[in-house]
Amino acid sequence: MNPPSELIIYPDMPLMWRALAITLAMSLVAGALFATTFWFPYFLPSFMVLLIQILLGLFTLVLFGSGIAGVFVLMDKRPLAILNQEGIWVKYYGFIPWDQVLEMAPYTIATTPILALGIRIRDVSLLSKQAMITAKWGLLSAQFFGYPHITLANMTHGYEEIMLFARKYMH
Repeated sequence: MNPPSELIIYPDMPLMWRALAITLAMSLVAGALFATTFWFPYFLPSFMVLLIQILLGLFTLVLFGSGIAGVFVLMDKRPLAILNQEGIWVKYYGFIPWDQVLEMAPYTIATTPILALGIRIRDVSLLSKQAMITAKWGLLSAQFFGYPHITLANMTHGYEEIMLFARKYMH
């Protein structure tokens, strides 16, 4: 049996649905807290009540906004990445030839136990030209914090399988 000529990596949808449900539940709780701040006790100074309302309002907007963005991500049925003998195509970043891939390895995200596949690129300016605007923000923050340029998480394939396939073609 011949080995596959390309590896198509899809997002792990059940995991994404759970994350979306948690985000929306948290935004509902934050919204309820924001609504109840209008009935704060009168002994608090008015500037403190206003500050609490502003902070809870911003927190609610951020959570609700990420939940709405999550819905759009769930509706996008394209694969996260496609690996073949020419290179790797990554959603939002476009096609990257293997000679531009500097490193590809699993790593943990910050201090969480979440594993992700990190990809470091030789020429980031080339990747930045073809990436979508949201991916460009990701590239900037990755360079600033020293993370891999591209991060793939919540995948249906295991890291070992992806790395085994990629090692055949990486230079």
